[in-house]
Amino acid sequence: MEHNQPSLSGNTKTLMVLLHGLGSNGDDLFSLVPYLAPKLPDTHFYAPDGIEPCDMVPFGYQWFSLQDRSPHKLTQELERVAPVISKMIEEKAKSLALSMKDVILLGFSQGTMVSLSISLTSTEPYKAVIGFSGRLFMPANVINTKTPICLIHGAEDNVVSPESLGHAKIALETLGISVHDLLVPNLVHSIDMQGLNFAMTFLG
Repeated sequence: MEHNQPSLSGNTKTLMVLLHGLGSNGDDLFSLVPYLAPKLPDTHFYAPDGIEPCDMVPFGYQWFSLQDRSPHKLTQELERVAPVISKMIEEKAKSLALSMKDVILLGFSQGTMVSLSISLTSTEPYKAVIGFSGRLFMPANVINTKTPICLIHGAEDNVVSPESLGHAKIALETLGISVHDLLVPNLVHSIDMQGLNFAMTFLG
């Protein structure tokens, strides 16, 4: 299943793809659209369900399995699913007469891991990546270093360590990628208004 909201202006210049976390679904991040849409009136919002049923809970979806959380296995899983998710996004963009340079990826947790992976391995730069509460697993072959990235993380996150933010920033900047980052005080594994406002400022 997928959720869509056309641009408020009727003049679609950008596609924002919302990629949810483990065990959730497209409806989860689609709940952000009432806040985002007035600030991005030329943007079509697209929030698909993960490509697999979640294998850790009896409901919801996943982009890849997290049963084995070793870095090597997670990198393998991301390499397996990245082409599938990239194609899905490319087809959605084409249906709106847009290209990758018009696409913003916004991910939460596992959705951030996916967003970073598909951006780094894309043959075309995306407009931007916004990642909440995620981790970076560096692909073996990095192709794209032109997409600006915004990373936001709760300082009290007990699901994905807040240290993941700093590690990702250093690794990405070493590649020459522009990174904007925010560690939100007193925030757990979640998205709050401070983080959303920071992301909207990043997009300009």
